[in-house]
Amino acid sequence: MEKEFLNTEPDFDCSWIPADIAQPECIASENAQVALDVFCREVRDFLLSQCPEYEAQINSALKQGQSFHDFYSRIYNSPAQIKDLLLTIADWFEAVFEYQLTYDAYAGLDCSFRDEIDADTRAFLDCPEVYDIPRRLAAMRRLRESWKNVPAGSGIEKVRSLCQIDMRDWDKAAA
Repeated sequence: MEKEFLNTEPDFDCSWIPADIAQPECIASENAQVALDVFCREVRDFLLSQCPEYEAQINSALKQGQSFHDFYSRIYNSPAQIKDLLLTIADWFEAVFEYQLTYDAYAGLDCSFRDEIDADTRAFLDCPEVYDIPRRLAAMRRLRESWKNVPAGSGIEKVRSLCQIDMRDWDKAAA
């Protein structure tokens, strides 16, 4: 089963981030693809230092140019043997890109549905630039800070327990 997962993307290449988006603040790019690529690069680099035994799976999950949907579906449609690794990545992804994911989920809905959306979500949908990028920066900063507390070679279980990102305080303050 793991072999099937690896064979879905046999040509992955992780030397893909151009130098001009290698700066950590590029996670705040208005171009969601650039932000996702930067996220993938940073998470990949961190996880390879902690869980080198998962190198092939990490490289396949954190590849260049994938859409938010591709990224998410790849993680949730994966073999059980690597679920801890991929669920950890998914948790970080949701914490960093929650507002972008919310915006994408509501983007295709007609205006009549807007009356049923709570006021906080409606405010975000009306002004994503006010909420999304500052929250993304804060979440990624918290994630990077948590990485500093992980001893080298800890393995995925330790990484998962030490690097849980909670953004509830941010979300309450933004509301």
